[in-house]
Amino acid sequence: MQVLKKLTISTLGHSKGAINAALAPQVLAHQAAMLEAKTKNDTAEIARLEGVTIVHDLAKIVGKSTAAMPGQSAMGDYIKFTGSFMSIDSHSGEMMQAAVCILPQFIAIPLAEALKESESVEFALQVSAQYSEKSNTGYVFIVKSLIEPKVSDSMSALLAIAGVQPKAITAPASAVAEAPAPAAAPAEAPAPAKKGK
Repeated sequence: MQVLKKLTISTLGHSKGAINAALAPQVLAHQAAMLEAKTKNDTAEIARLEGVTIVHDLAKIVGKSTAAMPGQSAMGDYIKFTGSFMSIDSHSGEMMQAAVCILPQFIAIPLAEALKESESVEFALQVSAQYSEKSNTGYVFIVKSLIEPKVSDSMSALLAIAGVQPKAITAPASAVAEAPAPAAAPAEAPAPAKKGK
């Protein structure tokens, strides 16, 4: 197992180029099938192909966060979680561990909100990239919660004894966000700001 300074989509080896390269064979096959269907004027096949979603699983990320700190880099806003985190690459099975984790913003916000109600929050996520012609990166992130994010079991027990019911964490079962979330990690050196969707 490799120990990282911080766990991000990018530090897991899933850069914009790597994600697009992984999606490319499926995208090209889909485009070729669509061209063939259009050439044959096969409306049923065209309709079927228009409904196809091209997804590439990246990694499972699990963790127990004890703190969340918002930050900003040249690439945009981010939330840095501290605690104990592990990732498992969806294809190689390689495991990585870190005490800091930066997730795509749309999933980080509900987790950070939950930390306002508890001293720790546990989560398990499947992070994937979905091909998107409309995205400036060529893909969007999809995050599926593998468990219901929750306050830690020990904290839940103490809250129950005290007669306090913590607020539910409103993390979506599956969510999609525009890339470029891999760059959400703070930059080591200032870089020019990029415009995105």
